[in-house]
Amino acid sequence: MNDPRLKRLLEALSRFAERLSWLRPFQGAEEPESVENVRAILDEWALLEPQLELLEAVVGREQLAPVLVRVAKLRAQVRMAFLLVVWKLLYVTELHWTNEMLMRVPALLAKLPPAEAAPPEIADALRKLGGTFKEWPDPERMFRESMQAADNCEPVMKALHQQLLKEWPEEWTPAMQTRLERLDPPDIQAWREELRRAAAAL
Repeated sequence: MNDPRLKRLLEALSRFAERLSWLRPFQGAEEPESVENVRAILDEWALLEPQLELLEAVVGREQLAPVLVRVAKLRAQVRMAFLLVVWKLLYVTELHWTNEMLMRVPALLAKLPPAEAAPPEIADALRKLGGTFKEWPDPERMFRESMQAADNCEPVMKALHQQLLKEWPEEWTPAMQTRLERLDPPDIQAWREELRRAAAAL
């Protein structure tokens, strides 16, 4: 074994095999339990990937093929985990906005004239709106519950954002950060649709 490339490859392959015995040709092997484990596996694979041709010559194409398939699935698993965190952040952000909007409803309703004294179009709108409730919500209670719900969203939003910054520094790009900072209701729907399509493509 005079070829130093071959020596390095076999050493890396040995480490990879020790860590990932389940990744060899197998029946019914279990997936890693966490994204951290998957990343560790992919880091090990990254040491081997630049020498795929040599690796194929050593272990054989048939032996290597299922490993390549498995690695592709692991990469998709990591990507899906990232998309899920972004989706959760957008969901909680939208929920926060919704409750902030509901906080303004009681004050707006208080400014409306009684249905009998309102112009026909407003009276009709009030009747339709009233038909959506079994009873009109108490304005003070609506304001209080909406404010509490909005407040509850804030620490969740912050935690998810910090998770993206700390755990996904490569995937959470500066462009995504800028988009989040400039986010508005129409864009949140567009972004969630992009996430849905990206997940479906995995």
